[in-house]
Amino acid sequence: MNALMTRWGMRVLTATRAAESREIAAREHPVLVLADYRLDESDPDGLELLRELCGPDLTVAAGALITADHSATLSKRAREAGSRCCASR
Repeated sequence: MNALMTRWGMRVLTATRAAESREIAAREHPVLVLADYRLDESDPDGLELLRELCGPDLTVAAGALITADHSATLSKRAREAGSRCCASR
């Protein structure tokens, strides 16, 4: 994902932990946040982290959740959190 987005001319910043994501977001003010749903056990899940980094109504930044979890429960949580689109294959 990093290589692809870099080829598209985007400046990509990556983090491996929620705390690192928060630090980067506070310093860099991203316009887009991509988060994996399954994070480290001690971190919030990706949906919670997106809400924190992007604002409750995605007013701070746009966000997208990346996951292999196709459960109805997660889809419902995402919709309730304000997601406008859910795609799976």
